[in-house]
Amino acid sequence: GFVAGPAVGGLLGGSDPAHPEFLLPYIAAAAFSAVAFVLAILLIGETVTPEQKSRARQPQGTGAWRETLAAPQPRLLMCLMFGAPFVFAGIEVVFVLWSAPAWHWGPTQNGYFYAWMGACHVLLQWFAIGRLATRIGERALIGLGALSLGAGALLMPLSPGVVGLYVAAFLMIFGVAANASSLNSMLSQYAGPDSRGRILGLGQVFSGGGRIIGPVIAGFVFSGLGMNWPFFVGAITMAAIALGSRFIAARRAADIGHIREIRQGGARPDTKLDAGAPDD
Repeated sequence: GFVAGPAVGGLLGGSDPAHPEFLLPYIAAAAFSAVAFVLAILLIGETVTPEQKSRARQPQGTGAWRETLAAPQPRLLMCLMFGAPFVFAGIEVVFVLWSAPAWHWGPTQNGYFYAWMGACHVLLQWFAIGRLATRIGERALIGLGALSLGAGALLMPLSPGVVGLYVAAFLMIFGVAANASSLNSMLSQYAGPDSRGRILGLGQVFSGGGRIIGPVIAGFVFSGLGMNWPFFVGAITMAAIALGSRFIAARRAADIGHIREIRQGGARPDTKLDAGAPDD
């Protein structure tokens, strides 16, 4: 979807930046959404049990959210979850405004560029992210992803040619994929089966907030400071996120689950806890 959607939209929008065809991409998007709606009704089975539904209907107020945010490590992870969507969504939105004066691109060129980013996301998620998380640990992958996204944002306005833009996009997509997967994986380990959906949902509130606020800030920066400044602000933000990732206590999400297993009596009593693992 990430690969085909932008390409289809770009082709339907035309290559003339002065007179783009806006109607056809929107009609195509509505048609795809209608097909997805029908397929979801017909083919997707329910996974939530009646008991879980009953517990979910009980009013809980904001107490569960406050309890989650009171714990230092989940709170840190959720704040970090805000960063990458904030930067990437802002750049993603202003890119079409930036590419017109910078490279004289129209919808077709932008569509191919977004398709390239989608292809990178698919390939990285399929072949690289899981292996890297296993090899270097999720905390290191979060920091590496933040630096990669920041480097891509910085390279974008400094690229001397189109190849540089595509390299910058690859670096940004690697950063987004590395952060999203690793942060969600680590956050899920801080919840039991009945609260995991709520905690992951709260994490999505933070990442969704980044996707909402990012384009707003990027638009103001684009118009107020200059067309290259959304990229520079994004690079600075991701440097701060990389620094914040050093305060994550566990190196791997598996460590957290292992600690829970020990506390529940599921591991050998002589097993020692990793000194770097969280205990909140």
